[in-house]
Amino acid sequence: RNVETFIELLKDNRIHELLDNDTQEENTTKRSITWNEMFNVIREYTINELANIRTKSSKTLSSDTKYQEALKLFKTLIENANARAPELDGRPLIESIISIITSDAWLSCTIVIKELSHLLINNVLCSHKYVNELREQEWIDLCELNMTLSKNQNKSFHESDQALYSSYLKFLIEKLVIYNDLDSSKSTIRKDLFDFLHIEIEQLKFKF
Repeated sequence: RNVETFIELLKDNRIHELLDNDTQEENTTKRSITWNEMFNVIREYTINELANIRTKSSKTLSSDTKYQEALKLFKTLIENANARAPELDGRPLIESIISIITSDAWLSCTIVIKELSHLLINNVLCSHKYVNELREQEWIDLCELNMTLSKNQNKSFHESDQALYSSYLKFLIEKLVIYNDLDSSKSTIRKDLFDFLHIEIEQLKFKF
């Protein structure tokens, strides 16, 4: 119940104005709390909640619902902090999401990967400020993750999920071309992408 109350407060325009002003005056003494301070607290809370659910729950529909509930506050904060302009510090925000979705420990938890991937693409990497914060290895990790997920044959995966991750990969490639020039001598990601796209094109031939 306390979480739901907090979520409603984060959606309140008056709270937005207060946090926006305090974030812009972060280096002054006359402020109460900033978006970044709020983010740090909610991030730790969310990580602990996710870990507790993973420890206690089996892989069931009910546990999927619990994961979604645990992520709701974190998602609401980011969506509202960035609704008018990107107010959060880039590195902590990006690292908090990528560290989970690219971690082997969470790879089998499809609902967490799906929820956070959607958040990353639609509420973080849509901003020029945050895309500029992505490091080369993070580009590589995200592309490889979405290539893998778009081809996932696990029965728990729906075809719509595969299409979703294919669209995320397309988004990442478009951004990658603009924002980053990967050193091909240090990475195999270019070859991986070309191989992936070649397979996709070949499969399309059989559908028509």
